[in-house]
Amino acid sequence: MEEPQHWTLKKTHSGISISRFFNGEELFSHLDDDGRITASPSSKGITSWVFKPVNEE
Repeated sequence: MEEPQHWTLKKTHSGISISRFFNGEELFSHLDDDGRITASPSSKGITSWVFKPVNEE
């Protein structure tokens, strides 16, 4: 079984950034060129995510 990953969500001016520490480096989630969610250092740009309720009409 894989060890759980611990992600941090932080409020930004345009949404929420999602990051975690791996081998002493903070990695931020973003969409790669194929549209998959991946994580890279902030030098790749920090993506802000916007969440909407699933039951929103």
